[in-house]
Amino acid sequence: VERDLKPWSPETGRRTALSAAGLLMALGALALLIQHESAVAVAAAALIAVALVVGAIVLSRGQDEPDAAVAVAWMGTGYAAVAGLMWALPSEGYDELFGVPLAAAGGGALAAGLVALVGLGEGRTLVIPPIVVGAIFVAGGLAAEQLDLDAAVVLTSTLVFVVVAGSVFPWLALGATGTNVDQLFSVADISADPDDIDPEQVGADARTAHEILVGVSATVGLLLVLVAPLAVSLGVSGTVLALVCCLVVVLRTRQYRTGAEVLVGLVSGLLGLLSVGVSVLWLHPDWRPVAAVALAATGSVLLAATLLPASPSVRRGRLGDVAETIGLLSLLPLLVVATGLLAAVQG
Repeated sequence: VERDLKPWSPETGRRTALSAAGLLMALGALALLIQHESAVAVAAAALIAVALVVGAIVLSRGQDEPDAAVAVAWMGTGYAAVAGLMWALPSEGYDELFGVPLAAAGGGALAAGLVALVGLGEGRTLVIPPIVVGAIFVAGGLAAEQLDLDAAVVLTSTLVFVVVAGSVFPWLALGATGTNVDQLFSVADISADPDDIDPEQVGADARTAHEILVGVSATVGLLLVLVAPLAVSLGVSGTVLALVCCLVVVLRTRQYRTGAEVLVGLVSGLLGLLSVGVSVLWLHPDWRPVAAVALAATGSVLLAATLLPASPSVRRGRLGDVAETIGLLSLLPLLVVATGLLAAVQG
């Protein structure tokens, strides 16, 4: 009974408080963004970003609070992105968003993320996502401004590349550590005495690899949530492309073992689906009846799959492998159609 009626722990309370603080800070950033014409609002966003990044460093170095430090650093990068976007956004409105404003937003997140990466102690690799996404947005905004390219096409293509490259993330995380296994090249290597193993070093490398994998997975999730509306703006093929990306991200969690890695992958895929759904309802009013039926049907299927009893099955695991493979193989053809490359070739 004591195990079933587990009490509320202080750690859970702190995580809940951090989540609530993040939501309130996001609403505050949205409130400032609405006032983008005000110089005072731009200065306030920049000052809040500086205060949050400095606070994250103090929490990490002085208070030994790595989880809170990473969360506050993420908030700081978000406010820095908002400050950059507000600074570069023209007074006419959001029509010229995909250009210098997009690059300025990415530059703000990139600068704040780099400061946090240098200043934080434990858990600094978890600040990688806003840095990578900020750099991608800088490149996409500059490409749209200088090369006269469609930012939606550039960022959607980048999203597909990142999702396809996600299969090598575990190998990348292990390769970034110092632990390695000696290769066997001859019969003498089999019988040779192995080198001494340092358990502390192996444990430290395992934790580093875990943080890198979580950070890279969060990068894909963040990019998926932010770029999904741009993919939806490309039409039916772009919407299907975004949905397949979300499906691949969710299915890829079968390769992970720790709860944090699985949680990040599932949350990334679900938030990506939410971003696609909201974008469809906002950008394509004519699709709303079909979208309502599709959302209700998908929810019913997931509910039935959750409630029906099922035991672990090798067959379902293989079906998951097949579904992930089909999704990965379909991304490139969908990208060709969504970006208009197929129509350009045919025309």
